[in-house]
Amino acid sequence: SRVLFGAAMLSYCLLLFLLFDFAYSSLTRGDEQRHGSRIAHAVYDHGFIAKFEGHEAWGNLRYQVITNSLGFKDASTRDVPLKSSSRRVLVMGDSFAEGVGMRFEDSFVGLLQRAGQERNDKVEFLNAGVVSYSPSIYYKKIKYLLDAGLQFDEVLLFSDSSDVIDE
Repeated sequence: SRVLFGAAMLSYCLLLFLLFDFAYSSLTRGDEQRHGSRIAHAVYDHGFIAKFEGHEAWGNLRYQVITNSLGFKDASTRDVPLKSSSRRVLVMGDSFAEGVGMRFEDSFVGLLQRAGQERNDKVEFLNAGVVSYSPSIYYKKIKYLLDAGLQFDEVLLFSDSSDVIDE
């Protein structure tokens, strides 16, 4: 009877633990777990879902993530035309370029975008950076975007030492 009682107590405690864990996770991290912004990609491994608006977690920090029609972090879920009448710069990199843990407007690409739009001769900055990108992914994604018809005037590539590990 002691063994049976011990097994019942263990089962009860395990059930309580799982219920509390589920409740805690649902209340504190539910939005980004159910509606994550990241997606696998057949050509360049991974990226963002196009026209996503929601939240993600980075450690204990929750932050807003918005992507445009190209699946790039942006200030709004806008439609980005493949061709632009203004100068266009594609920014590529990993977590630093993506701006992990912050809204697009607060990232360096967001600051460049704002400055570019305040100029008389407008410059558009497109943020194609995503966490854990590497040189082979940079190449594949840029080639994919060019093959899809996206036109841009230059690429700013922000590579760092973690790219070797990610490769």
